[in-house]
Amino acid sequence: MNREILIPAYFDPTDSPKLWTQLNNAANSKEIVAIANPNNGPGKKQQESYASAINALKTNGGKTVGYILSGYGKRGIDLMKKDIDNWLTWYPGIDGIFVDEMSNTNKADHINLYQDIFNYIKGKNTNLRVIGNPGINTLEAYMPTVDTVIIYEDTQANFKSYKQDAWNLRYDASRFGMLFYNATEADMNSLGATIDTMHVGSRYCTNDKLNNPWDSLPVYFDALISSWANKNSTPVEPTPIDPPTDPIPVECPVETPTYDYVITLGITKTAVGYSTTVIPAK
Repeated sequence: MNREILIPAYFDPTDSPKLWTQLNNAANSKEIVAIANPNNGPGKKQQESYASAINALKTNGGKTVGYILSGYGKRGIDLMKKDIDNWLTWYPGIDGIFVDEMSNTNKADHINLYQDIFNYIKGKNTNLRVIGNPGINTLEAYMPTVDTVIIYEDTQANFKSYKQDAWNLRYDASRFGMLFYNATEADMNSLGATIDTMHVGSRYCTNDKLNNPWDSLPVYFDALISSWANKNSTPVEPTPIDPPTDPIPVECPVETPTYDYVITLGITKTAVGYSTTVIPAK
């Protein structure tokens, strides 16, 4: 099962450059996806610090998705489309969109709204990834509206009573994700073992707490990356193999052909040219 670390990186690269450096270092060897969030979305204008951070993470093998709010289905679609357009215009290096505060109610207008957002993003580029975050179990009707859905965003303590919906098993594990906060390193180790038995591909865990548990990286970040993520699948160019400096000689025996008979041709001039006859050997 593919296991990636999906990191809500809600910290400014200018104020916290060391945190983005940690992401870059981790992305060199592990599957890392960062959720960039300048200001509950792309903000009012492009910020060079974010553009540089997004490009640096990509260079190191990582990916970035841009954050937008959906207000649990109540935010206007035009506002969301504007955020999407700004993300793609200001930060063309992003790999997708993270739709936060996603509804999970059985309302046709909500389902249609998220389907419209999904179609709008894919209309820009079919390779863009759409991650939706209701933060709890959702309805199967929302699966066509996302590539990945976050089915848990809460503390480690509350996870004890959580149960994943059985219908999730009809889809690949990469379609589901979980985000944990207020978890110690011991909690992280325990959660990792539990999640590995579940149908979840994207995951993250931090010791940070409310009000904003995503404004830093966990103190056990290196251990988290080591144990919770797969190796980065970015292809590596093969190392060329030099030819031997002293070629080894190979003897190839040559057989001399022998013949059991001799053919003699007789050539006679005629009125129209020449003719040949075979003279039997004596």
